[in-house]
Amino acid sequence: MSIGFRPTVDGKKRVIEVNIFDFDKEIYGQHLKVYLKKYLREEKKFETLDELIKQMDQDKLDSLAVL
Repeated sequence: MSIGFRPTVDGKKRVIEVNIFDFDKEIYGQHLKVYLKKYLREEKKFETLDELIKQMDQDKLDSLAVL
């Protein structure tokens, strides 16, 4: 989950984004409970989208190691 301003893509408003691994159903408009297990890292602005994607891949690995 990311709570912040998405500085790499727009940085204008605060948003909450949750990535549910290995899940492919349409749940927009549904209620969802999210439990926080561990803080992984600070929000950061990346120079390119490729750098952001690489970090997100690492974030997924780090998240799965906690779960």
